[in-house]
Amino acid sequence: MLVPTVVDALEIPAASATWPASAFSLVISCFLLPMGRLSDMYGGKRLFVIGVGWLVICSIVAGMARTELMLDLARAMQGLGPAAFLPSSVMLLGSVYRPGPRKNLVSRVEPSPRAPPPRVRRTIPDSGDRKSVRRLERDNPGS
Repeated sequence: MLVPTVVDALEIPAASATWPASAFSLVISCFLLPMGRLSDMYGGKRLFVIGVGWLVICSIVAGMARTELMLDLARAMQGLGPAAFLPSSVMLLGSVYRPGPRKNLVSRVEPSPRAPPPRVRRTIPDSGDRKSVRRLERDNPGS
């Protein structure tokens, strides 16, 4: 949702007020993988600098928008910047560290501490043999 002063200044209807934010995230999500591939082909540093520069230029254009359409397009074009510099920044960060435990520590992805641990359930055999089902239940309480 946009700031009410922007909505009032550009006379944006309430139904369209979510488009600038939505266009930004939509373009990022659509172009993240292709930009990652371009980053692999042409170098991470080049695409990082281009992405940050693109974001700055489109932010200036979005700040000077006079119509709702101009704001929506500028916000959509802004999304190309992060789509370019996010994958290349991960590439650059990965190239800083030598392979080993330190790099593994930096690049490790962990689940949220509040996420419940995954549960592994054993499947009950289809044989219909109640004796084997009871044995499974006895050997694996709580599953």
